[in-house]
Amino acid sequence: MKLETTNKIIELTTEQEGILTGLMLGDGHLALYGRSKNAFLVVKRSRKDCAYIDEHVDMFNNMGAKRTDDEAFNPLRNKSYQSCSLRTSTQPILTEWHKRWYYNGKKMVPPDLKLTPLALAIWFADDGSIVIRKKPDGKGHIVVSLYTNGFSYPEVKFLKEELFNKFNINARIQETSYKRTDSKITKYWYLQLYGRFEIIKFINIIGPVFPKSMKRKSDRWENNMQFLPSVAYPNCKFCGSSEVRRRGFNSSNKQKYTCKSCKRTFI
Repeated sequence: MKLETTNKIIELTTEQEGILTGLMLGDGHLALYGRSKNAFLVVKRSRKDCAYIDEHVDMFNNMGAKRTDDEAFNPLRNKSYQSCSLRTSTQPILTEWHKRWYYNGKKMVPPDLKLTPLALAIWFADDGSIVIRKKPDGKGHIVVSLYTNGFSYPEVKFLKEELFNKFNINARIQETSYKRTDSKITKYWYLQLYGRFEIIKFINIIGPVFPKSMKRKSDRWENNMQFLPSVAYPNCKFCGSSEVRRRGFNSSNKQKYTCKSCKRTFI
């Protein structure tokens, strides 16, 4: 993908495209203001993640990426918050991406989304979480969440389908809501992964390309693998769903399973 500027041709490498896709699913923003002809990339994060910002500054240095440090005071909480930001120069190639990702000024998931392992890893680094649910007996399980930055339900459903089509990962759509200052209730949706098979598949996909600067997140799975249940049911052989339950044994004493999604039974 190439576009010509006044001085040179800017070309996004495959790695840059994967990172930019992950950032746009997460905390990234392509800004196009006023009379400006071209867009620029902005990413803002907590000061604890400045090393992560630095990685992306290096990655997009051919676009004049720079880091700035900020501090803002929140009078409601009587507390100052430190942050760091990445900002590139304006680039025609980013304007093309802006056309794909925005409609009437609102960020939306493009139908031609290229969800690669690197894009998935950056999405998780930006807007993912791992929750360890421990039990009094020392056992527990892991839940992986992929937050979707206020995307609509059809967009979240599309992301769920892309995860299955590209990586054979079955995610569940979860709904949550919050009360705004005007007392209106706003709903939004995100994706969650449950079960040993789905989470291990996910970790095996993003692990090799996960950014080292976000070790605080990778440590969550590396240090808590014991909470992945040792007994898990296989995915459905017909539709790939993880919504599977035991259904007794066949005449050869082999375990049968029934899929809650497609209602079929298999061994």
